[in-house]
Amino acid sequence: MDFYDILVAKKLGGGGSTPGPEPEPTPTDGNTHIYMEIAEGTPAANMIFYVYFQASVLGGVTIDWGDGVTELSNKTTAYSYPHTYATPGKYEIVLTVREGSITFAGVAQSAAIFGNVNPDNMFNRDRVQRVVFGSNANVGSCAFYECRSLKSVVLPSNITTIKERIFYNCLSLESIIIPDNVTSIEKYAFGNCLSLKSIIIPDNVTSIGESAFTMCRNLQYVKFPRNMTSIGSQAFVGCELLKKVDVPDGITSIESSSFSGCWSLQSVNLPNSLTTIKAGAFGGCLFLESVIIPSGVTSIETSAFNNSYGISELRLMPSIPPTISSSSLNFLRSNGIIYVPAESLEAYKTASNWSTYANKIQAMPA
Repeated sequence: MDFYDILVAKKLGGGGSTPGPEPEPTPTDGNTHIYMEIAEGTPAANMIFYVYFQASVLGGVTIDWGDGVTELSNKTTAYSYPHTYATPGKYEIVLTVREGSITFAGVAQSAAIFGNVNPDNMFNRDRVQRVVFGSNANVGSCAFYECRSLKSVVLPSNITTIKERIFYNCLSLESIIIPDNVTSIEKYAFGNCLSLKSIIIPDNVTSIGESAFTMCRNLQYVKFPRNMTSIGSQAFVGCELLKKVDVPDGITSIESSSFSGCWSLQSVNLPNSLTTIKAGAFGGCLFLESVIIPSGVTSIETSAFNNSYGISELRLMPSIPPTISSSSLNFLRSNGIIYVPAESLEAYKTASNWSTYANKIQAMPA
């Protein structure tokens, strides 16, 4: 009995109200598993399910729908393969790549995996629970767009980019392992993934795109890669439970609003490579009390720490005062202190816009 036969034998018991136990998935070359559930009482019109993919070879992919029905892919262009289920229940769809490769991708209103239209004329993607990819699968933009019940995904090991909006609005996504080969995470990739609590970003990742983790309200821990060189604007905006950020060395700019609205943030470690803190970068970080500005910083832009009223101590390491706007330091408490290098004390007190805060500026304690 080969691996494919074993998978068929371990089916979830598709159909009926008492399906069998969910098997532990084992990703293998050329096999993709999609776990989904159709709830009891689902109208007949919503029993249609689609898998949207592109095969490189005509007939190169076998689709086993998990209820005893199989078919071969009959397109080499991107196509939504439909299937109508007879009864509600849990199903495991297995796509076996017999020849060539398979590519999953979607657009803003059509994920790669979705159910028939609901009465509101929006695609119903709330049936997909888990997806496991074999290494012959390519995963493109919007592949799981608004799959709101998706809880976990095993990505193919050969993937190099987490594409734009791939998991956007996957409200139930709890678990994701980013493969070691990934080098970039594109914009909005994990936007509004409300159940995501932690993320480990492998060391080969060099860039995180604009709004990549925007509004991940329950995100508490992020391990940044050592080789990262850029974090996009609003990348972590609204991550309300994030408590600590260790920005890796190599980052030269904290982009606008990158960590805005991270109101639980208590600790920020900025790298020596940093030169610019852009507008609103740490706006609304209410629990941030102390910030050390590295020696290479030359510019702190408008409202960089806007509404971060918990900051009582700012330590400036640059010997030459960075350029600031008239509102760059409005966040400081009335009794807040700005520490600067002793040899630069007068330079800070008389520098443009710094002079407004001359009474708060003190020499760095020995």
